[in-house]
This record gives sequence, structure tokens and C-alpha cells, in this order.
Amino acid sequence: MQKSQTIEELADVKPEVVINVCSHADEKCPMLPTATHKMHVPFDDPAGLARNESLEEKALEHYRSVRDEIRDFVQRMPEVLAEI
Repeated sequence: MQKSQTIEELADVKPEVVINVCSHADEKCPMLPTATHKMHVPFDDPAGLARNESLEEKALEHYRSVRDEIRDFVQRMPEVLAEI
């Protein structure tokens, strides 16, 4: 089973880069070591986009769209990291 981890659970990890993917995380991200580069990459909240859809297939389109945006970002990750 996968689950989110708290910053305390990752105390021994010294990340070089932290990427936030939602505005809430960007606003509430804990203080990080000064050597850590913090990057905010906003993705829409698929649940929020799908909330008012009456057809399941239409709701799924929102999830798929955000999934594809995240996949495209991850595929560009080497280029993105090279720029920081």
C-alpha cells in the first residue's frame, strides 16, 4: 500500500529538488534546507474539474487529461532539472 509521508518521516533524506504539484502544497510546504531547490508545477485538480460532470466518461476525461499533463512533465524532467 502506498501512502504519503510526512516531512518528519523523511528527516534523513536530503533532497536536492522538491516539486510541488498543487497550490495547497506550494503554500503549506514546510521549510526546507537552503540547498534544496523548490519548484512549483501547478496541475489542475481532476476531482474538482470532474465534480459537476453527470457522466462518468466525461469525469474520467478530466483525470486522463491531468494524467497526461503529468506524464509529459515527467518526460521533460531531465530538461527541467538541467535549467535549475
